[in-house]
Amino acid sequence: MLALYMNKPLKTEIYTSNHRLKSSFIEVYNFYIHSLLKYKKFMWANFLKNFKASYEQSFLRFFWKLTLPLVPVGVYVILQMIGVLKGSTNMPKVLYVVIGMTFWQLFTSSLQAVISSPIKDSAMLKKMNLPFILFYISNLGEVIFDFLIRIGLVVILFFILGVDFNFWWLALPFMSIPFIVSALALGIFISFFSVFFGDIKNIVDIVVRYGLFASGVIFPLPASLSFSFYLKLNPLYIYIENLRSLVVFGSISDFGPFWIANSVVFIFCLFVLKKLYSIEARLREYL
Repeated sequence: MLALYMNKPLKTEIYTSNHRLKSSFIEVYNFYIHSLLKYKKFMWANFLKNFKASYEQSFLRFFWKLTLPLVPVGVYVILQMIGVLKGSTNMPKVLYVVIGMTFWQLFTSSLQAVISSPIKDSAMLKKMNLPFILFYISNLGEVIFDFLIRIGLVVILFFILGVDFNFWWLALPFMSIPFIVSALALGIFISFFSVFFGDIKNIVDIVVRYGLFASGVIFPLPASLSFSFYLKLNPLYIYIENLRSLVVFGSISDFGPFWIANSVVFIFCLFVLKKLYSIEARLREYL
């Protein structure tokens, strides 16, 4: 049997510079799944490296990792308590802002981490022929850690403000998935261009700052605005409004738009991952 196997003619496969362009969707996603399983220890090690490097020169170190994620949210809590910001009429004002800011910061921090990933890890990407997706995802680790710290503050506020318990509280960590997936897809797409044009990251930072007010994070979108209908088509607005309603009142406010937004983001993510697989070798050349 062994002799027959050894005498069997080998299949010849020729790779060209554009061979990935002809890959099917199934081949692409099998590649990603295989890569994530094969290099999961590498992603964990890369996350720990970045995590420890954040405060390597700091005396208090881990204390800052627990404290700093709460500072931005704490500022808005104070502003709400002194009546500077206007909140929702059917929900405690402080809770309205804290939940909105928690999910908004998850999205924006994830987006910025993904966009900067190719440049940040360019040294390793040049030396090791590892898939880009490993670095994109491992750089999200610190963002997710900060999000979990903020979720602790949200739960504490639930008890302080006397919000009736519902089992959706337990699902708060999993509510990060739509924001992370959308940030991952959009961040990878933008990173295709930021590799060539460094100004892209600064443009994104500006858009994110104004996007805060167009996503219903701090206060409801005013119905008087003529273009408020179009702002409400923003997937982030749909996510924040529905998840805020889910954890406080136990139900989704707009079921249809919520699942339409999820479907659009999922399809966009599939498209971006397919594109990343196709042009990964070319991106590596420009790092």
